[in-house]
Amino acid sequence: MTDNELEAPTPRPTGKGRPTPKRRDAQPRRGGPVTPPPTTRREAAKRVREQGKAKRQQVKGGGRTARTGSTQFLLKRDQGPVRALVRDLVDS
Repeated sequence: MTDNELEAPTPRPTGKGRPTPKRRDAQPRRGGPVTPPPTTRREAAKRVREQGKAKRQQVKGGGRTARTGSTQFLLKRDQGPVRALVRDLVDS
């Protein structure tokens, strides 16, 4: 054995290495303008329908995820390491 193998491993630093930002500093960096709240129930329902339609389009375009290897738009039931293994077995 060499001396390097007998030495204890160096401890890893704890924490993230930087202070938590103040709210006033973090909020402007979140990005994007905030959409105003809906003025009527009809407008609110329309927004909900549009958001649902956009999400369904992303999920429906799941063929792209198979090519890129991204599981971001898969349904929750299809995400995870076990399902990834099953997908790999089926694909092979």
